[in-house]
Parts: sequence; structure tokens; C-alpha cells
Amino acid sequence: MSTSQRPRHLWAFLGPAGLMLVAILVFPILYSFVLSLFDADGASWFSGTAEFVGIANYIKLLGDQSFLDSIWLLLVYIVTTTTVELALALVLAIVIAEILPMPAWLRTLLILPMFVLPL
Repeated sequence: MSTSQRPRHLWAFLGPAGLMLVAILVFPILYSFVLSLFDADGASWFSGTAEFVGIANYIKLLGDQSFLDSIWLLLVYIVTTTTVELALALVLAIVIAEILPMPAWLRTLLILPMFVLPL
């Protein structure tokens, strides 16, 4: 069906989903970014005495050794877990495909949870 033949009322079905996406995902991210540009605690934010500092909070964060250590630890964790998971998956795939020949229905049962879990 071409775009010109598609009924325009289909956008009415997408509208609520789009609004929910904005309300649940986009708005909190933007609001958090705006909050990060101020030097404020809860009381000063709601009383209107919060001071705008721009990106000073981010500059301060990049100069903090504890933050840099946590970023380094996160990168080590990501690389380590990804490498171990891929290695285990490769070994398992080789074992299933080459060493333990099995009927197709059994192989399907083994792979099925990968496809069912995201549903």
C-alpha cells in the first residue's frame, strides 16, 4: 500500500504511544539535564533560589578522581564480561554444532529461549 493510500487515522493509534514515549523517556532525560545545570539542593530548587552554574558541574565531575576511577572500572567490566560471554557462546556453539550432533527439533528447543525471552 502506498503512502497516499494509507488511511490517515492510523496516526491516531500512534499518537498515544508517542505521548507516552515522550512522557516516560524524553521528558525525564531533558529535565535531569536542566537540573544538572544548577547548583541546587531540593530546598533551594523549590524555593527558587537555585544558582545557574552552566557546565561547571560537568567540569567538576571530570576533575573528580573517584568519578574517573568508576568510569575506568566500568570500561574494564564491559570489556571483561563481553569477552567472557562471547568466548563461552563460541565454545557452546562449536560443541553443539560439531561435537554433539543432535536432531533439528532438539536444537530448536535449545535456541527457543533466546527468541521467547524478549517477548
